[in-house]
This record gives sequence, structure tokens and C-alpha cells, in this order.
Amino acid sequence: MYDSFSRFAEEKVKHKTALYFAVYTVAFSFILFLLFFELARTGTSFILKGDGISQYFPRVIYFSRYIKELLSNIFSGHFELPMYDFSIGLGAEITYSLEPLYFIHALFDESHMEFAYNLVTVLRFYLAGVSMSVLCLYFKKGYFSAFLASVVYVVCGFALDGGSMHTMFMIPMIMLPLLIISIEEILQKKRWYLCTIFVAISLFSNYYYLYMNTIAMGVYFLVRFFCQKEKGKRTVKNFFSRAGVICGTYLLGVAMSCIVLVTTFGMYLGSGRSGNAVIKMSSMFFYRVDWLL
Repeated sequence: MYDSFSRFAEEKVKHKTALYFAVYTVAFSFILFLLFFELARTGTSFILKGDGISQYFPRVIYFSRYIKELLSNIFSGHFELPMYDFSIGLGAEITYSLEPLYFIHALFDESHMEFAYNLVTVLRFYLAGVSMSVLCLYFKKGYFSAFLASVVYVVCGFALDGGSMHTMFMIPMIMLPLLIISIEEILQKKRWYLCTIFVAISLFSNYYYLYMNTIAMGVYFLVRFFCQKEKGKRTVKNFFSRAGVICGTYLLGVAMSCIVLVTTFGMYLGSGRSGNAVIKMSSMFFYRVDWLL
């Protein structure tokens, strides 16, 4: 009798949650329409005059061509993965972006790539709100509270200014609530692998902001651990045990993402944006002692 009631309650919660995200999608779409109405009215896209035209949009075009050519080669029996291209114009090494949303660009023809770019940008705003809703519902907050938190989270200066001009800035906003959930799961001794998965996805997508999300994860862990009501859980042994699991699963996620992390971070260390270039070389084909260090 109790099991039947429990299953009924779980199904009811699932239905309410599904209804919430349906209503959330409609309401949030209207909010995004209000936010970007002027852009739509004037026919203005999210492609920034500076970096957008010189870097982001050409890279999207190149990525779309590359994925289509790669799939064509695979279906033709040629399993070659090009790693170097002298014609890119944005740097010789091919930087692989494995962010799931980025592959949407490959579904569009080049004549519709501007629309695809705008679509992916709006989707990132939407998913940032979804991610915050998931965090609130995970902690059993009310649906209305979850919706308000999601709107406040997305409609902020960082998102509207940075996220609209540099669309990849929305990636850390999408991942942060999920990373917090992964820390909570480890504290509760449940699904440790969520931390590995979310860290790997973060690094596959864009490593640039993961360090800030990592700081937030550390702060959350410390506050959450020492503010537990159960004194029996606030022991030195439990602290190092949970911290060890977090570090281990985090490093496993980093290892899974090395296919893109090593090349992109190496290029950063060799660029002017790292202050004085740490790695002074023309290409990662040439390894010296300072690179290994």
C-alpha cells in the first residue's frame, strides 16, 4: 500500500515538473522576446562588430564545413582527423569545440549560418535558466521560486552584456548550477560521477571560465560542509574523505577532456593574453624544455 502511494506521489511530481518546464519554456521565450525585441525589429544579429566578425562567425563557418567534410570522409571510408590547417587564418592548429550546442551550426547551410549563430545564442540563454531551475528544484524549492530565480539568474548584466556579445560567456552560467549539484551529490555520498561528467563537459565546451566555477565549487563545499546541522558529519575524516572524492572526480573529468584542453591551453600560454607569453614558439609542433615544464 505504501509502495503504491509512493509511486503515485513520484509520478505526480514528475508530471508537475514536466508541466513546469513546458510553462517555463513559453514564459521564458516571451521574456527573451522582450529583451531582444529591438534586435529583431532592426534585423540586428548577435554577431559583434569586433570579435564576432573577425573571430566567432568565421570560426562557425569553418567548423560547419569541417564537420560536414569529416562526416563525408568517414562515410567514404577515410577515417582521417585533420589536426593542422594552414588556411584557417585564426591560428594553425585546429581547435576542437565539443560543446554540444556548437554542433547545431553544422546542421545549417552557410547561407543560413547567421540565423544558426543567433539561434545558438538564444538557446544558451534559455539553458542557463533551465540549469538554474534544475538547481532550485533539486533543493525542493517551489516552482514559482524556481522560475523567479531562473529569470533573475539570466537577466543580469553579465549575461545581457557579455553573453550577448561573446556568446560562449553563457557556457559557465549553464554549467555552474549543475556543478553545484554534483558537489552536493558527493556530500550526500550519492552520484559521484556527476562531477566528472560536468567538469568534462565544461572543459570540452570552453576552459576559459571553469576556473571561476571551480572557485565557486570550492566555496560551496566549504560552506555546505561546515554548516551541516548534524555534528557527526562535520568530522576531519569525513572532510578529507569528501574533499578527496571531489578532487578525484574533478581530475578524472579534466583527464577526459585532454583532447581539447592541452592544445587550447597551450595556445593560450603562447599568446599575448597570458601577459608575457609563457611558451614562446611559433607552433605546438616544436616542444622545448619550457613547454614541458
